[in-house]
Amino acid sequence: MDPAEREDLLLAVSRLESRNGRKPDAAEIAGFLQRNISDVQDLLRKTVASGEVVADADGFVSLTALGGTAAEAVMKKHKVLETFFEEMLGMDRSDAHKQACTLEHHASEETIRRLKRFICRDPPSPETVQADATAFRMLADCNEGERVCIEAMKECRRAGRLADLGLIPGEEVVVLRRMAKTILIQVKGCNVAISADIARLILVGICR
Repeated sequence: MDPAEREDLLLAVSRLESRNGRKPDAAEIAGFLQRNISDVQDLLRKTVASGEVVADADGFVSLTALGGTAAEAVMKKHKVLETFFEEMLGMDRSDAHKQACTLEHHASEETIRRLKRFICRDPPSPETVQADATAFRMLADCNEGERVCIEAMKECRRAGRLADLGLIPGEEVVVLRRMAKTILIQVKGCNVAISADIARLILVGICR
């Protein structure tokens, strides 16, 4: 069984059951996947045999615990990829969704873990940052006197304005002073005041 076809089937069962509040049958799954119903029936037989799907006497199917875990893992990959494409690469939501659907079957767990850390949905602790030189955090979280390097920008549509201020990937930044809603930094020898909201869009790492 093709791994991508298997994952698409599991996701379809999960999403249809969640959307409709009841178990789907082969015809509904075929419509959702835009596949021939005989192909879907063949996939269902294989996933029933693998213990990931169960079918009742009327032909309605649902995920087993094994199938549910597999579907959830793919959905998490999809979410990380979609967020990366939309927030980091500036793609519109529809294109980001399509690309995530394509790559969710092939991205390794290590790739997803690194992307997730890059997006900073789960900011690492200071101890983790110190131990792991590849970890990123937001400029807004840096302390006064700290020297860091810009690694990336969230929300690419603002990158042009930030570049005008000298805030580009690879540039060193020194945090001079933290205030309630503003952070005073030094970049390219100039003092620049930026808002805390902007500082949260700038991902930084340890200067090497």
